[in-house]
Amino acid sequence: MTSLADLLGVSTNAVSQYENNLCKPRHEMVQEMAKKLKLKEAFFFQPVESADQNPVFWRSRHAATKASRVVAQRKLAWIKTISDEYLKQYLDLPTLVVPTQKELGIPNDPKKLSDGKIEQIAQRCRDFWGLGTMPIQDLTAVLENHGLLITCGELDSDRLDAFSNVSERDRSFHIFLGTGRSAVRSRFDAAHELGHLILHSHLSREYLEDTEKSKKHRLTEHQAFRFASAFLMPAESFGSDVWMTALDPLLSLKERWKVSVGAMIKRCDDLGMLDESHARRLWITYNRRWRKQEPLDDSIAFETPQLMKRCFDLLIESKIKSKAEILHDLPFSQRDIETLMNLPESYLNENFGEVRQLPTIKAKIAFGNNGKVIDFDARKSSQNL
Repeated sequence: MTSLADLLGVSTNAVSQYENNLCKPRHEMVQEMAKKLKLKEAFFFQPVESADQNPVFWRSRHAATKASRVVAQRKLAWIKTISDEYLKQYLDLPTLVVPTQKELGIPNDPKKLSDGKIEQIAQRCRDFWGLGTMPIQDLTAVLENHGLLITCGELDSDRLDAFSNVSERDRSFHIFLGTGRSAVRSRFDAAHELGHLILHSHLSREYLEDTEKSKKHRLTEHQAFRFASAFLMPAESFGSDVWMTALDPLLSLKERWKVSVGAMIKRCDDLGMLDESHARRLWITYNRRWRKQEPLDDSIAFETPQLMKRCFDLLIESKIKSKAEILHDLPFSQRDIETLMNLPESYLNENFGEVRQLPTIKAKIAFGNNGKVIDFDARKSSQNL
């Protein structure tokens, strides 16, 4: 309330009265709110959404602020409004195809989930999707093809990397990936969030937010990390590719496996390929040489989600909705819709002001001769005389 009051140049008490329906803001104030918050005026007259009942799984560093998470959760709510409520009115999105908790043998209590069991679950998930044990060329495409809804965009904190959630509306899986990361780190973020959704989607919000939250958070984060490592680097095939556990030989595998050297070092350690002193020396050398940025980061292309754009393409091309109707139906700004749904900038522009039917030159032209239209052949003949 204080931040909004400062933004609008009014008292905190005034904002409090607006929020508690004790006093309605003047139309000029609604206009100002819409302008400052880059929303439509209609947004403020939508029914208030109930809070998410399912937990949000965060891939973040410990110092991520509560404020940055609140902003991220609002983005998630808007994404679910557009995809789960709006798009699904008109389109059948790909069915979510994931093995169940029972099929994978995932215990209800995460404390009973061992690292060895996670290795087996990751491989079963790969087998379920027909991925075998070879490197995954485009993880985002694999996830979208199996019904996961992937979006990416900027997050308000450099300490917040990604998050995921199971929709309360239809149990669809949502993953949001922060931009500004290298392609290999973004892929690992996606696999990490997949780990949460596979291993922990049965857990309640209350379970993760009780008095032992920090301990349970560390446990579920460790398990999601182990799943991501095993899913992207299966023990047998990855292990056979590592011919030497040194930085440069591992770097030579980066473009093939599309994971960071740091992730490979940790995977080698998890698989028992390093003793304690060797692992320590590797990390010291790694941090000295590549702590800020690894080589080859720029040579691996960022994986861009495609499903949401194709949904909008289909809506428009099938004439189910025009761009103007989409903008009218949704209470968010054009740029927010484009950003959240991974649409190109200005994608929803109708260009009503453009003249699309241009004039053309007639087959016969008039000149001289009192305005008489003369065929080209006749003109040529007269010049020859």
